[in-house]
Amino acid sequence: MLSTIDTIAQLLLYPFIFFSLFFQVFMLYNFLSNKKKMNEEEDVVIDYFPSVTFLVPCWNEEKTVGTTLHSLLELDYPKDKIRIIAIDDGSSDHTYGIIQSFAKKDNRITAITKENGGKYTALNLGLTYVDTDLVACLDADSTLAQNALGVAAQYFKDQNIHALASCMQLRDIKTVWQRAQAVEYMLSVFMRKAYSTIDAIQVMPGPFSVFRTKVFETVGDYRHAHNAEDLEMTFRLHSHHMKIANAHKAYVYTVGPATLRGLLRQRVRWIQGFLENAWDYRRMFFNKQYGHFGLFTLPVAVAFIFYVMYGVLYTVIKFAQLWYVKIESYLVTGIHVPKLNFDVFYITTDVFLFQTIFLLTILAFVFTVSRGITEDRNPIIPNFAVYFFIYPFVLPVFVFISVYKFLFKKENKWVLQDTKMQSRKSHV
Repeated sequence: MLSTIDTIAQLLLYPFIFFSLFFQVFMLYNFLSNKKKMNEEEDVVIDYFPSVTFLVPCWNEEKTVGTTLHSLLELDYPKDKIRIIAIDDGSSDHTYGIIQSFAKKDNRITAITKENGGKYTALNLGLTYVDTDLVACLDADSTLAQNALGVAAQYFKDQNIHALASCMQLRDIKTVWQRAQAVEYMLSVFMRKAYSTIDAIQVMPGPFSVFRTKVFETVGDYRHAHNAEDLEMTFRLHSHHMKIANAHKAYVYTVGPATLRGLLRQRVRWIQGFLENAWDYRRMFFNKQYGHFGLFTLPVAVAFIFYVMYGVLYTVIKFAQLWYVKIESYLVTGIHVPKLNFDVFYITTDVFLFQTIFLLTILAFVFTVSRGITEDRNPIIPNFAVYFFIYPFVLPVFVFISVYKFLFKKENKWVLQDTKMQSRKSHV
């Protein structure tokens, strides 16, 4: 029985090798072949200032919303072109009082409160107040670099661009879990830019995304979308053949979960939300009508989830086989202390070794490029060590739980990060 399972695992291994190599080379090619265009984007003159309304949905964000609003007021952008709608979604703390105090001091800010209904309902209420050229959505625990809006606005000189994803980075890094996230966010900068070159961005991050206002007249308002409304809106834009660009120099700084429990809840919500929305939009898979998003982005994302699960199961099988043989040998011949001998002659030189070296080389290149794009100044060695040696052991847990909840139709709940773990009420 074990040998049969091992045979099946081996048959799946070679497609995995091909898939990994193809994906890495393809994304690297997309990035490098568009390097000239990236440089042109960075050198563009900031002289286009369309009017913008920021929607800032808030739920129990009394500790962060003040910093968020302050960052918006300090943007290097014409003051008369900015409007801020802060929507309190039935908070039980002092969030509404804080945004009210900001609104009293600056007439560009409008403070609204409503019964709790979920982030998407807060965004939709905010949309009813919008009369500007652009709409920007900003999470209440995130802050913008002073030039972020100016950089982002220049992309909309191109009338073919309907929405824009930003460059998301982590701030206030204190724990090992935040160190892992810092590297993950940095690498995602490279991936998002590579995806944008083929018009196949998977998600516009909630911390900072920008839309032409008329987009919502075409695609409609935000939906509950399994508590992954940003992801679903991205899917919907692609389904309407609307172009999404990436402003890799428009920096937004957000807070990541400081605890393993908080990270687990956040990532399970993200992965489960992806699976549920992918199922809702399954018509797009392998459909050339939706370009690279349907032919490449969606299948690759699902394949990644599958191969994470496969990799764990394959490792367990090989580990079980190894110990089965050892135990059997010990029972027959007795226990002997193994000799620790090392000879370079016995180092394996099979395809797996070369693949590993190749993938690690690409990873090092991607890390270096991403660090340059983000102008990150966080320590490299401790962050990368956590990401490479600790994070791979917890990522499969996120995936298995998410797949389980998806298959058995468990509710996907929105929670506050870190120590605030109460579930958010959601009225669909």
